[in-house]
Amino acid sequence: MLQYDDSAFYFFALSSIIFYIVPSWYTIVTKVSKALFSSDEAIGAVSRTSAEKKKAVELKKTSKGLKTLYSTGFIVNFLITLALTALFLWLYFSVQSDGEVNSFDPFT
Repeated sequence: MLQYDDSAFYFFALSSIIFYIVPSWYTIVTKVSKALFSSDEAIGAVSRTSAEKKKAVELKKTSKGLKTLYSTGFIVNFLITLALTALFLWLYFSVQSDGEVNSFDPFT
């Protein structure tokens, strides 16, 4: 890649990638937890009458379960986050093996 200082690029890439993957993983985890573990009260599916009971059943179908996660935006974000996480881990282990940043010393 770079002939002089690969490790400096690794540090820059790691710090740049972290700005995307941390908020993205937070968003993914919150959406999955809302889809799988949200209560009826959290989504507003509490019913008092039979008409509200029918509406509550429809609301549960549309806002709970794995099928709520099948939007194009969520899937694209998840795939990009997985790819960047794999790149982040590869860069992290590369920095561990090649971790010293080279410096230029004009007096040697």
